[in-house]
Amino acid sequence: FAEQQQRLDGLRWFFSYSDEITPREFAGYARPLLHRTQAYAWAPRVEAAQRAVFERQASNLAGPGFMIRDQDPQGQWRRAPARDLYFPVLYSASGTLPGLPSGLDLAAQDAARAVLARALVPGSMAVSQPLKLNASEPGVRGLMMVAPVFAVATPHGAAAGYVLALLSMPELIGDGRPVAPDDNLVTRLVDPSGRQGPEVLYDSNNPVAPLSLVSDQVLHLADRQLLLSIRPSLAFLQANRSSAVLAVGALGGLLSLLLSVLLFNLFSQRQRALALVAQRTAALQVSEQSLRGTHNQLRSVLDAATQVAIIATNLKGVVSTFNAGAESMLGYPASEAIGRLRLE
Repeated sequence: FAEQQQRLDGLRWFFSYSDEITPREFAGYARPLLHRTQAYAWAPRVEAAQRAVFERQASNLAGPGFMIRDQDPQGQWRRAPARDLYFPVLYSASGTLPGLPSGLDLAAQDAARAVLARALVPGSMAVSQPLKLNASEPGVRGLMMVAPVFAVATPHGAAAGYVLALLSMPELIGDGRPVAPDDNLVTRLVDPSGRQGPEVLYDSNNPVAPLSLVSDQVLHLADRQLLLSIRPSLAFLQANRSSAVLAVGALGGLLSLLLSVLLFNLFSQRQRALALVAQRTAALQVSEQSLRGTHNQLRSVLDAATQVAIIATNLKGVVSTFNAGAESMLGYPASEAIGRLRLE
């Protein structure tokens, strides 16, 4: 979940710092991010008076015949009726599963409109109610995560649009899990705030063992809380029961010997672990001293450059480096610039 938020935030900043992005540039940035993500998309803000010009420009960028559209009650595509504001999908990148249709107006859908309304300020993100992501697999549930994009020069005005990520729960959680007969864990992810009560987003669908062992954790994805429940499976119980029966039946009176061997092994492992920790600690101390020396050398070089202003910022534009040359040329002491001033 944290990785998904970081990737969408990176896509947000890609748009924030760009004047214009072509379909090729969008695909080049978004496609490498598609690991365990169904799709990414960009939906700009289009006011009613801008619609005709936008559709002509979008036809040149995204392909001939582009139009802002939605679906009628029968599910047929149509040209979107007149509205004060549109958020049409202009660019979309997806993997093996389908993404968002080009031209789809998010402002026409209640679920999408609700999640856009919750992400209104710079840095915010919001997650939709569970969605059906694939008509051919009605049981597959997913989420749409959105982040508003603001121009860097005017971050507190209206959002220029939204970047979106479609998350398929089976793709995100089930990737790499063993097949059900070999899976020792039963995993369920539930949205407790579903429209009609708790809604299951993912279920590994393997038999649960009749044991009281359970682990319930609340996970956070943007502004939504989800409940992750993990229990031992029937495969776990069968594997461990057969091992116990074999051990008792075959070894019987050797239990004391086995316990002695086990204790010896545990003690030996502890000693080896302590030795390894000491070895790694010494290596880290040497690396830290070397890093500190390199940092001091770099600081000396920066401060020696009195005729050159050297300024660095973090991803949010806040000054993190301000050398003596910058102090001399710009008049700010480093103590007032670092962590306090923005580059703009």
